[in-house]
Amino acid sequence: MAAKARFRGLRGILYKEILQLMRDPIALFFAFFPPLVQVIIFGFAIDTDIKHIPAAFFNQDQRRASREFIQELKNTQYLDFVTEAHSEKELVGALTGGGTYVGIKIPPDFSDNVAQGKPTNVLVLIDGSDNTIASQALNITSNVALRKSLEELLKKSNKTINDMPLDTRPKILYNPDLRSQDFFVPGVIGVALQLSTIILTAFSIVRERERGTLEQLMVTPLSKFGLLLGKIIPYTVLAFALACFLFFIMVVIFKVDIAGSVLLLVTLTVVYIFTNLSIGLLISTRALTQTEAIQMAVATLLPSIFLSGYIFPRFTMPGIFYALSFLIPTTYYMNILRGIILRDAGPVDLGLDIIVLSSIGIVLFLLAVKRFKKQIS
Repeated sequence: MAAKARFRGLRGILYKEILQLMRDPIALFFAFFPPLVQVIIFGFAIDTDIKHIPAAFFNQDQRRASREFIQELKNTQYLDFVTEAHSEKELVGALTGGGTYVGIKIPPDFSDNVAQGKPTNVLVLIDGSDNTIASQALNITSNVALRKSLEELLKKSNKTINDMPLDTRPKILYNPDLRSQDFFVPGVIGVALQLSTIILTAFSIVRERERGTLEQLMVTPLSKFGLLLGKIIPYTVLAFALACFLFFIMVVIFKVDIAGSVLLLVTLTVVYIFTNLSIGLLISTRALTQTEAIQMAVATLLPSIFLSGYIFPRFTMPGIFYALSFLIPTTYYMNILRGIILRDAGPVDLGLDIIVLSSIGIVLFLLAVKRFKKQIS
């Protein structure tokens, strides 16, 4: 009887919430459209493998060896030489103007020094105002110069680069092409789901309070547990449909295949959705207006973006922020997403993430129920 009393009124609240959702096309639009836009924009816009960096060169040598060196840099596809400068001042000016990020100055004795095996200095100017582009440009120019130096040294001893005494054979697992989409698209799905689900339930209690229907619900013979559970179930189904649609977009548009178990992925996605909906319920028991609810919901987004490992590795964070990241549900879902989608991880591999995420969801829901009871009393 106690268990039956706990769920009293659940069916009626379910019916009411489903009808309310069906009669509110604006809510459905904002539930689906913003996450879809987020996934598409971030999926295409974020790319850490930066190619075709606009570059300029000042070739004082103008002979075959210098032209070959410039062509080798161009063949990497990481540099596009869009400007030929005729003085060092013009070369620096190309970078100062902002349209060019790399400048190459080849000295007049480049060909002679290369032919004679003498050291020669090539000036590489890099715009450091964008550290991502600067790091990529630095790596590419250094690698091309190193390879060119090795080839010239080996040529004098009648050997090739294949005769090097030490050779590493790297093998990249899980994302061999190092595609940025494989890393970022699963992550942006987690962030998009979080914002959408929290806002959905953050409005639920607040909307009832603003319309004056919350007091009407309280005089009906329903339990507080049944009321909140009845509110959360329709949104769980709606968010699950959204998640499946986003996974479909990920596979079809971005060509990110799911390496692991699809069943495990969707099951844990439901757990993540329930956790975020519980956060929204907790917010709705505290916020007095819908404006206040959306502000509190958006406030949960920034920590999830910066501390969950979505963009930056967590182990590089200062100790206090690394500790805070353990309190964020998205941290565990990021591990689950990338583990299943990219690494074919199973329940054993993700055991800790599954346990902690599930525990956070249950605790948050029970806190929302307790706070709602206190608020009503």
